[in-house]
Amino acid sequence: MSGDGSPGRRTVGAYALVTALSVLASSAVSVVIPQLARDLELDTSAAGWVLASFSVTFPIGTVLFGQLGDRLGPRRAWVWGAVLFVGGGTMAAVSPSFAPIVVGRLVQGVGAGAIPVLSLARLARGGARQRASRVGFLTAVVSIHSGAGPLLGGGLAGAVHWRATLALPLLTVLVAVPIWRDLPDTPQPGSDVDWPGAAFTFAAVAAPLLLLRQLAIGSSVGVWPLVVVSMAAIAGLVARVRRRPSGFLRRDLITDPSLVGAGVAAMCLLAIYLGGMFAVPLLLTDALGWGPFQLGLAVLPAAAVGTVAARLTGRHVRPARWSLVAHAAVLAGLGGLVVITFGGTPLAWVAGLCLLATASMSAQVVHTTSVLRAPGEPQANTAIGTFQLFLFSGGALGPIVVGAVAERTTVPTGVASSSVLLAGGIVLPLVLRRRGRRHHRPRSPLKVDLSMPPDEDLRASPGGQA
Repeated sequence: MSGDGSPGRRTVGAYALVTALSVLASSAVSVVIPQLARDLELDTSAAGWVLASFSVTFPIGTVLFGQLGDRLGPRRAWVWGAVLFVGGGTMAAVSPSFAPIVVGRLVQGVGAGAIPVLSLARLARGGARQRASRVGFLTAVVSIHSGAGPLLGGGLAGAVHWRATLALPLLTVLVAVPIWRDLPDTPQPGSDVDWPGAAFTFAAVAAPLLLLRQLAIGSSVGVWPLVVVSMAAIAGLVARVRRRPSGFLRRDLITDPSLVGAGVAAMCLLAIYLGGMFAVPLLLTDALGWGPFQLGLAVLPAAAVGTVAARLTGRHVRPARWSLVAHAAVLAGLGGLVVITFGGTPLAWVAGLCLLATASMSAQVVHTTSVLRAPGEPQANTAIGTFQLFLFSGGALGPIVVGAVAERTTVPTGVASSSVLLAGGIVLPLVLRRRGRRHHRPRSPLKVDLSMPPDEDLRASPGGQA
């Protein structure tokens, strides 16, 4: 541990490994779905629930463990998260039939939500430049493993078995104890977790995503029940937030223009990037007939470019330039969509995907760092968990939107349609900012004043104690 209470390099490496495992739980599993479907005698659509189940519960897990991190303390919250992440992965890997595999993946997704929240909250010590550098490092880890995941998963499935890919979370035990020792045991006084609010939040996020997935694959099974559940869950969640403002979704956080604006902007850029990761392999398969290994190699440049963009942004961009990076990311995202839609060649498709990776990963660094609170501040973990609820919900939304449009038209048209998401990432934060000014809201502690000197815009924790 360094003099200011920040974790040392080895400990940061432990956080990086567990972050990589949480990414691989999705990216590496995606390529083994056909083998899983064949062995369990399922159609590909049904087997896709193995992937979708993790994606649905992961965003909810970020909010849950944000609250548990504040109420129980990060150390005890990490124990619960690690148990769910490893236990769910083990259940999915050893279960002989389809249903227990899906249940295991649901549990695994909830536990995985602890990883980004507690990692980022722990690395929030020091000045803004230090925070940005650490966030950039973790974002780079996410980028490279999201691109390398299909290659790793395919190689592991070929060398061992597809179940070995589902068992990757077991590697968490290698770093569970060092992370436990590093995390502070500092619970904050407050009420218990709002479990009814958690249930409403889960339904309000999961039901619409599942509805969109069913529409994307052209299935009418369960569509109307999902419509009813979606509407009822959203209405129930709104009523719950009004009745209990300090509940599972804190009213002061989800109405904060800075936090919500940053979350929506980062969400939309991640959505179009993952939509591109879904579309480009389809284009390459249709044009060249490539298989999984070749497709995995084709998306690696984008992952590498995203890694470099995240590291450069975190280490070399001053906080006063974050706003410029956020605007440049939108332009890069738009350029990537145009290149993929109208390029018409494999080289253009890969280049467009690199632009989307640059946009998403650089923006993710500045938006994530801007909402971090110093450890010890009220609701520090809950704030980052709420931000990531927006971020990772968008990650699930991007491929669904592109797939739904591509199913009925063409893949380039599906990519072009995701420009609607990009527009939302531009317009909604502006609307929120203007609304906040109109109501003369006081400056939120989450809002970054970009005019401040680099070491003053984000406060370090008092005394620098762990």
